[in-house]
Amino acid sequence: GLTRRGHVRGIDLTVRQGEILGITGMVGAGKTELLRLLFGVDALDGGGIWIDGKRITLRRPQDAVAQGIYLVPEERRKQGLHVENSVRSNITLPFLQAYSQLRFILKSKETAHSKKVIEEVGLQPPRPEIAVRTLSGGNQQKIVIGKWLGQSGRYAPRLLLFDEATQGIDIKAKRDVYDLVQTVSAEAG
Repeated sequence: GLTRRGHVRGIDLTVRQGEILGITGMVGAGKTELLRLLFGVDALDGGGIWIDGKRITLRRPQDAVAQGIYLVPEERRKQGLHVENSVRSNITLPFLQAYSQLRFILKSKETAHSKKVIEEVGLQPPRPEIAVRTLSGGNQQKIVIGKWLGQSGRYAPRLLLFDEATQGIDIKAKRDVYDLVQTVSAEAG
């Protein structure tokens, strides 16, 4: 019964662990708005969200991240990346507390993690200190996806939301993105 007046009305979905669910529609049909509700960007006017049988409340994206719900947004350069920053800082930004001690960022820990993610997503060139703006659209998308996939323990992804995950990237990068999604799904199932 997910509802947001004027955008989404009475949506019911059930997604199981390891499952890939696709939602399609014309521009303006509400798919982006639905994902924004599931990520806590916009407030629900009706309905609810449950994980493992427990109702959760998402008032902001940080609430979704705390639940392991991650969004790869349609506008990666505006909503998914800090293009002037390094690959390393983009990969670790949502989880800085995991790479910090006494409020200081442990660059060696941050770099080690980003190198692992870079290898997993096949980023080219595989350099954590390179500025994101210098990379192709496909490599930028791999960073947006990788920052969520590279998490484990309490930050492990439980629900990955992709909004136009292959928009604006070349054929090889599209294949890489599809492979990443399939790998994550198989590992979760």
